[in-house]
Amino acid sequence: MKQHNLILKAKTSLLVLAILLTANILKAQNYQVAAIGFYNFENLFDTLASVDILDTEKYIKGEYPYIETKSHLSINEEDYEEWGPGELAHWLENSNKQAAGKILLEKRDDDFTTEGSLGNNTKTYQGKLTNLSKVVSEMGANVTPDGLAILGIAEVEQLSVLEDFVKQDAIKSRNYQIIHHNSMDFRGIDVALIYQPKYFKPEQYTVVPVNFNEANGYKLFTRDILWVEGLLNGEKLHVFVNHWPSRSGGEQVTVEKRKAAAMACRHIIDSLRTLDPNVKVVVMGDLNDHPNSPSVKDVMRGVDKPEKMTPNTMFNPFYLPFKKGNGSTAWRDTWGLFDQILLSNGLMDKQQKGFYFYKEEIFNKPYLIQKTGQYRGYPYRSFINGRFSGGYSDHLPVLIYLVKEIK
Repeated sequence: MKQHNLILKAKTSLLVLAILLTANILKAQNYQVAAIGFYNFENLFDTLASVDILDTEKYIKGEYPYIETKSHLSINEEDYEEWGPGELAHWLENSNKQAAGKILLEKRDDDFTTEGSLGNNTKTYQGKLTNLSKVVSEMGANVTPDGLAILGIAEVEQLSVLEDFVKQDAIKSRNYQIIHHNSMDFRGIDVALIYQPKYFKPEQYTVVPVNFNEANGYKLFTRDILWVEGLLNGEKLHVFVNHWPSRSGGEQVTVEKRKAAAMACRHIIDSLRTLDPNVKVVVMGDLNDHPNSPSVKDVMRGVDKPEKMTPNTMFNPFYLPFKKGNGSTAWRDTWGLFDQILLSNGLMDKQQKGFYFYKEEIFNKPYLIQKTGQYRGYPYRSFINGRFSGGYSDHLPVLIYLVKEIK
C-alpha cells in the first residue's frame, strides 16, 4: 500500500490547489455557490437497545408495504409503552400474533449497545459524533464559508442520532434541520437529509420503497429512497438520497437488486422530466456500484461527459475520477467509487440564470485515511476488529458545487 499512499498524497495536493483556485475564481467573478454532499456515516448507532415504530395508518394507505413477514410484526401502542424495548424484542422473537395500532420493526442494534460486542459506550458514541461533525464542517468550506447547504446521509439508526449529530460544536451554528424516515431495512439503518434553512427550504418529501421477493416467499427489505422537493435559494430542486442493496453474497448475485433500486429512482425522474424537461434533479447515495456498473451506467443512464447527455440521461461527474483510479471506498487494495452524485440536464446549462453544476470533489483529506495496520491506505473506518478505532467512516464523502452568477 506504499504506492497508494504516495499517489494519494500527490492527488490530495492537486485537489487542495484546485479548490483554492476555484474559491478565488468564484469570488472574483461574483458567483453564488451551493455545496451539496453525501456521506455514509458507517453505522451511526447510539448505545441504547431500541426498535423502530411505524404508524399503521400510513401502512394501510400503502406507504409501508409488506409488513406481514417473519421479521416485521405489529403491536399496539399501549403494549409498547407498557413493555419497553427489551420485552418487545423477546415478544418479537416468540409471538406470531398481529395487532392493530403500531408496527414494530426488528432492529439489529445489539452489537452497538453498551453490552454489545463492539464495546460501544457513551465515550465512543460521542467520539464518533465529534469525528463526523469535523468532516462535515470542513466539506466545501474552502469554497463557501457556510459549507454544505445540503447533505445526504446513509447508515444512521434513527432520528435521535441525527439530532445528536447536528448539535455538535463543529456544526451547530449552521442550524442544520433534519428529514428522516424509518425504513424497513433489516439492519435498522436509514438514509436521511440535513439542510441549512438559510439556503434550502423543503416543500415536501416522499419515501420510495425498494423491496424484493425472496425464493422462500418472504420479502427482503432494504433502505427506502428519500425524495425531497424544495427550493434552493428560490429555485426548485429535487434531491434523491439512496443506499442501494449491498454486494454481500457476490456482485453478480446481487446486481439485479441494485438495478431494481435504480429503476425505482429513475421512474420518478422520468416522470418529472415529462412534466418539465429542464427539471433540476440531484441523485446521491452509496450505490454499492461503480459509475460503470449496469445499475448506474445503464439503468440511471449516467454518462461521463456533459456533451454526451441526451434528454433522458444523467451526468455523473464522478465517472471520470473513477476512470483515473480515484475512489471513496477500498477493497482488497483497490479503490472503488460507490458514493456518487448524478445530475439532470437542468443543472448542466451554464447559460441559464439559475444554479448549474460547476465542480465535483471526493473529500479525501489525509486524516481520513488509515495510517497503520491491515487497513493502511484505506478510509479510516470507525470499527476495526470489532472495536471502535477512533476513526471516521469506511467511506469518503463526496460533494458537488452548484454556482449562479450574481448580476
